[in-house]
Amino acid sequence: MAIIKRRSRRSKDFLDRKFFRQNKYHANSEQHAPQWKIFCMLIFLMILIVLLLKNDEPDHKEHINKRNIPDPEKSLPPSSSQLYTFKHAAVSSDSQACSDIARNLLRENENGNIFDATISTLICNGMTNIQSTGLFGGFLLTAYIPSEQKSVIIDAQMVSPKNFPLRVENFDTVKHGGMAIAVPGFLKGIWEMHKKFAKLTWKEILIPLIDLCKTGIIMTKHLRDSIDFNERILNDTYLRDLFIERSSGKVKRIGTKIILNKQCNFLELLSNHNDTGDIFTGSIGEMIVNDLKQVNSIITIDDLKSYNVKIYDGRIIDINDNHAIVVPNSLALLIPSILKTLMRYNFNASSWFEGENFINNTILTHHRIIETFKYAFAMRSRFGDPDFIDISDVTDYLLSEKFTNYILKSINDTSVKPNIDDYGLNETIPQNHGTSHISIVTENRDSVSVTSSINYYFGAGITGEKSGLIFNNGMDDFSFPGRDLNYFGLKETATNYQEAGKRALSSISPVIVIDKKTRMPQIIIGAAGGSKISSALTIAILRFLCCSNDLKEIIDAPRFHHQLVPNIFEYEYGITSNVIEGLMLKGHATYRYRNRGTIINALALDERNVYAISDYRKDHSGVAGF
Repeated sequence: MAIIKRRSRRSKDFLDRKFFRQNKYHANSEQHAPQWKIFCMLIFLMILIVLLLKNDEPDHKEHINKRNIPDPEKSLPPSSSQLYTFKHAAVSSDSQACSDIARNLLRENENGNIFDATISTLICNGMTNIQSTGLFGGFLLTAYIPSEQKSVIIDAQMVSPKNFPLRVENFDTVKHGGMAIAVPGFLKGIWEMHKKFAKLTWKEILIPLIDLCKTGIIMTKHLRDSIDFNERILNDTYLRDLFIERSSGKVKRIGTKIILNKQCNFLELLSNHNDTGDIFTGSIGEMIVNDLKQVNSIITIDDLKSYNVKIYDGRIIDINDNHAIVVPNSLALLIPSILKTLMRYNFNASSWFEGENFINNTILTHHRIIETFKYAFAMRSRFGDPDFIDISDVTDYLLSEKFTNYILKSINDTSVKPNIDDYGLNETIPQNHGTSHISIVTENRDSVSVTSSINYYFGAGITGEKSGLIFNNGMDDFSFPGRDLNYFGLKETATNYQEAGKRALSSISPVIVIDKKTRMPQIIIGAAGGSKISSALTIAILRFLCCSNDLKEIIDAPRFHHQLVPNIFEYEYGITSNVIEGLMLKGHATYRYRNRGTIINALALDERNVYAISDYRKDHSGVAGF
């Protein structure tokens, strides 16, 4: 204690003598030496504190430590995201800049229609969300035209190249590098959409996007985090030049402008492409094929030109007496199947209350939803590309009353089943990763829900030398012989084995809910987030239909997920501790996400207005309308 007291007196003397106001310090002065040391220490501490306060760079430890915060005892307050109301049209996307451009296109071009706005937003998102989507990826689109009471599906998802080997020896090669690249559907998809449905010229659509590209995109937190978790991509020269500060050698800070020079040049080339035949005719195809050769891809010009964009009528499926849902013929069918079952429980607003008088009811609501997820996700392994495998019996059963009744009879309200086999699973499929979603509605209530992807963040982690395109790694979504035992010890399903021209199974689920009486859209919705997409959308739609039409409340609500394998209930921070403890008592293993779950982009409609909100989970996402 004496030492401490002595130091305190020195510090006091030091301050009393107003050391900071002295003009000179005599290095040889024995009296001033301790004062100088204290001064240096204070300066050092001040600098350290400033650096810590200014540091906004994401840190892996920060993400991990978020899980150490206890679950809240009360529901969280509303997020800062604002609910917007529009009369005529609206766009919700992962980028405010892209939503603004699409809004302007619809408002300022009398001839522009919803497909023009969709093409614009898809391409734009490929720039502003370069980590998740782009021209060398794929997309799946659901459109609903109420005046014709017709739905249209445009399936431009990635497919396997014709010359892909039957067996893969090193499975890392389908994750990174040239062999991981699947034949893209994005470019061919927007080209066919433009020819069949759009009204504006290529130039009219692309000029605002080229201007944005030359102005530069923003280094968002989401983009910065994606780079942090995928540092391998910095081995690519172009990506390194885009994202690394030359002076410091560090990743650029959040808010920095990034100019995508090569993408800008490619968009200008695309805007001048007047061939009414194939998008890959001429210089565009030559450039892309040369880029692919340089990264040792086996994709040929024939693969690109022979790619088939699938355009067909969407399925309109009743989920109760008042509502129907429009979905593609894909894993998106899990959503109406789950909804048909859950609607039988007659949930209402009190089913979600987390107050003391309602907690048992809320725990039971979560339990029933989780158990229904398990039975539905067990059916995933029976799906495959319908061009290669007949899935009609599977989808018919999935949507049948027989399956609904089977689930309702099988769920035990007090406990879980002891084994995953009890839910009907014996195989599994690879999981999806990064995606991006767009929802659009026009004045006449034409609606589009579209999800796009390059699979992992930054796809295969490599770019085209001339085009600057980020190549997808769509091949990793396939199952492969020899990769039979996956991480969870289960066989990967043969229905998803790679074949030339085949689409891999994907969780992307662009859906539109319609009112059966008016035949008008009620909610246009989709999400990014891999295998968590189905659960997030199901919960959001369920809450909208049975419990609340407050879109902000629905989007803000903490999300949860169960895909049976792993046999773990996953959830966002925000579900109260009482609910989590109640679920654990029923036998659920639980795991809280390190950060966020899915990102939802949704629009809700009534007779007068369109309601839109940006999901607070992703910075720089945004809505626009008029």
